[in-house]
Amino acid sequence: MRIAPSSIRLRLTLWYTGILFLFLLLFGGGVYLVTRRVLYRELDRRLQEARERAEDSLVPGPDGRFLFAPPAARKGEEDREHDEEGERAGWLEVFSRDGGVLYRSPWAARRPLPRGAKLEAFRPRSFYLGKGRYLRVASKWDRWDGSYVLIRVGRSERYLREALSGLLSVQALALPLVLLLAGVGGYLLARKTLAPVDAMTEQARRITSRNLSERLPEGTAGDELDRLARAFNEMFARLEKAFRELRRFTADASHELRTPLTVMKSVGEVGLKEARNSSEYREVLGSLLEEVERMSRLVDSLLTLSRADAGTLPLKKEDCSLAEIARENISILEVLAAEKGQKLRVGEEGALAAVEVDRTLLGRAFFNILANAIQYSPEETEILVRTGRRGKEVFLEVKDRGPGIPPEHLDRVFDRFYRVDPSRSREQGGTGLGLSLARWAVEAHGGRIEVESEAGKGSTFRIVLPLQPSNRPMT
Repeated sequence: MRIAPSSIRLRLTLWYTGILFLFLLLFGGGVYLVTRRVLYRELDRRLQEARERAEDSLVPGPDGRFLFAPPAARKGEEDREHDEEGERAGWLEVFSRDGGVLYRSPWAARRPLPRGAKLEAFRPRSFYLGKGRYLRVASKWDRWDGSYVLIRVGRSERYLREALSGLLSVQALALPLVLLLAGVGGYLLARKTLAPVDAMTEQARRITSRNLSERLPEGTAGDELDRLARAFNEMFARLEKAFRELRRFTADASHELRTPLTVMKSVGEVGLKEARNSSEYREVLGSLLEEVERMSRLVDSLLTLSRADAGTLPLKKEDCSLAEIARENISILEVLAAEKGQKLRVGEEGALAAVEVDRTLLGRAFFNILANAIQYSPEETEILVRTGRRGKEVFLEVKDRGPGIPPEHLDRVFDRFYRVDPSRSREQGGTGLGLSLARWAVEAHGGRIEVESEAGKGSTFRIVLPLQPSNRPMT
């Protein structure tokens, strides 16, 4: 089972302290190794100087052995140079080629090398003499009066090891203290840095569907937390807009459904209030059927939009031309236009490319736009339907001579249940969902709907679709 701190502040502090611990450990180890190397290098240099002085201070004795006589002493001068043990010769041994001892200083006699030390030349190395004593020894063969002698010079490592031990002690004492101070400082810093997160958390807990207008506090530093708060505020703005549209949509849908139900109830009550003949009953039933048809269209539109919002309305795409879609729907609506004395004129700009679309769904979008144009255009006017291509896009537009749309309504004509003139909607049979369905159908194909209008001079609705690389010209 994995156990981890639940607080980000604590996790950041642990990570920071752990990384600092590793860094200090590596740094302290590096300092120790460098210091050790420098101290041993200095000790080896002193060994070299001691060996050179020994060569100058050894003189042959009467029995074939050597005597230690520093140059200053031979001249009758006072020799002030002593080793760590208070001896002028220090740790010094001289052997003949056959292993005989030619000279051994008192210190070397008291602190001999461990058994097994061979008579050979070697670079400076350390020997353990027991009781915590270490000796640094250098050995070299030298020619003396026609024969070779082995000179071994040593120096105590006591001061060197005391210095290294002191350095380790300082590091061992300083490391926990530094880690403690760094941990406390890191925790306080993390706490201060993450304080805005706590403020955002508390504010977010207070925001519900009833107060989506409230926002999280944003700073002015422009750092990651400020960008996070800004992103959440943008999300709350989108949620607020979605909830507002959902409430309006629910209210409008309830109103639209309640109206035909009220009419149906009223017509039924009037029909049953007194006895009537068959023609009067047929008239009552006809009124009921009209309201049922209106309600059926509304429910069908709501179901389509609901499936579209849920992403469960599949597109059955096929290659076709926008001109074909326009002609198919114009043939259906020509009767409606003829009743108002309107004329539908079709114009095509050059050869169009085939586009891969859902013929039925896109046809329904065009049908709703053209039906709106016929519905709101005056009698004896002309409605222009035009198709064409511009660059890598194709378009299908409907231009009418209706009353136009005021500028303040242009941005909302595609909203669900929105009507520029609510007083005329019911008499003309609209549900307020046609343009919403049209916009969704076009956007589902990667296109867009453009609208241009001027009050009193008519409107132009334009469906624009992108051409794919595989699109080919229609023959």
